[in-house]
Amino acid sequence: REAGVARQTLYNAYANKDDVLRASVNLLAERSFQDTLAAWAQADTLEVKISEFFRLGPISWYDAVQSSPDAADMLEGIHDVARSELSAIARKWVEAWEGELLKTAPHLATSSPDAAKIAEFLYSAAANAKYNAESRAVLLARLEVLQASLLAMIRT
Repeated sequence: REAGVARQTLYNAYANKDDVLRASVNLLAERSFQDTLAAWAQADTLEVKISEFFRLGPISWYDAVQSSPDAADMLEGIHDVARSELSAIARKWVEAWEGELLKTAPHLATSSPDAAKIAEFLYSAAANAKYNAESRAVLLARLEVLQASLLAMIRT
C-alpha cells in the first residue's frame, strides 16, 4: 500500500512474502555496499574508510530498524528467512575489507592475525554492535572503541 503497488503486482514478481523479504535484504545491502565503495574511493585514510563504513553500514542499519514500529519482529524475520543472503552479504563485505586492509597495510598479508581475519572481525563486530544497543549513543560508543582497537592492531 505504501509503495502504491497492488498486492497481485508484487506477487507476480515474487512467489511469497519470504521472497519479498529476501529481495529487500539484497537490495538494501547492495545499496549500502555500493555507497560505501563510492565513499571509500574519496577517502584517503583507513580511519576515514572505517568511519564511512560505520556511517553507511551499521549506523544506517540501526537507524532503519529503530524507525520501524516492529523492529524486533523485523530483525527476527530477516534472520529466519534471509540467512543465506545475510551470509553472502557478510562474505562480500569481508572480501572488500580484506582488499582495503591490504592496500593500506600490506604487512597484514603475513601478520598474525592476517588481513582476512581482521576483515572478518571488523565486519562481524561492527554488524553485531547494533544488537542490544539501548540507544544510538551506545552504538556509536561501541563503534568508536572498535575503530580505535582496529587501528591500533593494524599499526602494530
